[in-house]
Amino acid sequence: MKTNFQLITKVLFVTYLLNSSLLFSQWVITNAPVSCEYTSLAANSQYLFVASSDSGIYRTSDDGESWVKVNNGLSSLSIGYIMYHPIDGHFYCTSHEKVYKSTDFGDSWINISPSLSVSDIRHLHIKDSILFVSTYSGAYRSTDGGAHWEPINNGLTSPHVFVIKHKDNFLFA
Repeated sequence: MKTNFQLITKVLFVTYLLNSSLLFSQWVITNAPVSCEYTSLAANSQYLFVASSDSGIYRTSDDGESWVKVNNGLSSLSIGYIMYHPIDGHFYCTSHEKVYKSTDFGDSWINISPSLSVSDIRHLHIKDSILFVSTYSGAYRSTDGGAHWEPINNGLTSPHVFVIKHKDNFLFA
């Protein structure tokens, strides 16, 4: 009985070691697009995007072997955040003052926040088709793709909102 227990324990231990080593991937160094401060990453099944604080956005389709600068339509190369929205299949990014959308995988960017008059966008979040931005002067929501923005600051103890996320039907700031 003791031998069976020891054998089972050893088999389970080896199985655990083999399986746990498969769970931990190794980091692989890739070519960097440029030497700058990277602020955010976004990806879909075809592309990986890197946003930077002073060089705009770069895109790769070959796992980082080569990069293409994709800044057409951006009025600022200081990009704070980039994200992929799996429901509509588009990429979104923010500069300090604007929210941009790309419907062609970054080949061009369209300002979708002409009526949002802030100069300090910190974060962008999308729930279903509702856009949210957090800023140093509060949180804002757009239900029409960015054409109109409304403040959603009731209940906030401070206007300084750095990140905004949702879980179920709750919005956290």
